Amino acid sequence: MIKAYINYNDPSITIHKNPLCDKANVGPEERIRHVMLNPDFLSKEHNRFKNNKHRFTDEPYKGDMWLIFDFQDAEFEIALLNYLKKLIGQNNSTIKNCNTQEHC
Repeated sequence: MIKAYINYNDPSITIHKNPLCDKANVGPEERIRHVMLNPDFLSKEHNRFKNNKHRFTDEPYKGDMWLIFDFQDAEFEIALLNYLKKLIGQNNSTIKNCNTQEHC
């Protein structure tokens, strides 16, 4: 399982491979969007990303998002993250050109 934090206002994507990392355990009370990606939700969320339903702007609560991947395969999860970044980037040059880095 990995978690990835997409930050529009400070353009970056941060990958957390350690589910116990303090920086990766931000709850929904922080008013940040959380999107679960697992076999049960992949098709639904893929369509939302493909159809530009998950937008990133500098408006409150639209500038960042946590992606939570649960496929039990970190290599696949990172490949899926890169694909989702490509989909977002089709409509958002800030995310398209941002750096992706691993935190833990």
